[in-house]
Amino acid sequence: MKYYLSDIIPKLQSFSRQLDELTLIQNHHWVAFDSSTDTKTTYIFRDNKDLLISQSGNVKKSNWDYLGNQTILIENSEESLLFRNSFFDETILVLNLHNTDTYAFFLNETKIGNSFKTIEKLNEYLNKKYSVDSRTNKVFNSFTNLEYKEGLPENKFDIFFGSYTQILITFSNDQYGYIMQGKSTGKYFYLHSLKGRTYAKSKEDCIYQLYLHQNGQV
Repeated sequence: MKYYLSDIIPKLQSFSRQLDELTLIQNHHWVAFDSSTDTKTTYIFRDNKDLLISQSGNVKKSNWDYLGNQTILIENSEESLLFRNSFFDETILVLNLHNTDTYAFFLNETKIGNSFKTIEKLNEYLNKKYSVDSRTNKVFNSFTNLEYKEGLPENKFDIFFGSYTQILITFSNDQYGYIMQGKSTGKYFYLHSLKGRTYAKSKEDCIYQLYLHQNGQV
């Protein structure tokens, strides 16, 4: 399984299906995107929690499990990997490896095939399909004209999040919300009403994503 960086995936969250729609995942042939080889690796998520991984006629059996909160566990005798749903529609499944900024891409073979050879072409397809850049730029222009102020950082602890810092963000249009920064990871995140903890690339990006969420954009 190969992992890639992608700036476009965080912008697609508002278009994503929920990972708990398991019938859309199970028993389909998902081809793992890998720009470094022409060898096709197919993942089949069976409804009995078996995960069949086929490559050049050789099949390995692993296990998978949906853990709720948009997370999925994939494990075999060598390793256990925790992923979070980053984007999912009938053609593409994008999983974020836990506590990283990298993604694994899977293409539904019957819906979209396996014609993409570079991550740039795959990003281009998603951008064109969902008009991401034009939508984001429109909202970003309104955001740049909006002022906000930060409250004093507060130290917090949660059994799920661990130790983190919480900051109240108050926008000049009277909307407000909280951004958080993990003590151990240093990463910023906010709590999405549907998707839970949602990470951002930076503090400023987290405030921006919070603003988009407040206005129903993500």
